[in-house]
Amino acid sequence: MKKISEVLSENIDLISYSMLGLVFWGSIFNAILLSFFPDFGGSLVISSLPYFVGLIFGILAKYKEWSWIN
Repeated sequence: MKKISEVLSENIDLISYSMLGLVFWGSIFNAILLSFFPDFGGSLVISSLPYFVGLIFGILAKYKEWSWIN
């Protein structure tokens, strides 16, 4: 349990950027996808793709040191 808390405390920035990318940017990308292609809403793979892109966007933001909140 102590090891888990150490890993979480060392990587809290990466986790927070990843979650922001997953939830915030993933929701935006999903809304854009569904507004342009409404027929893709039924497929689980297609619906989860924008959230995966948002997660990658959040991880890139951490490593590229992009500042979303000043």
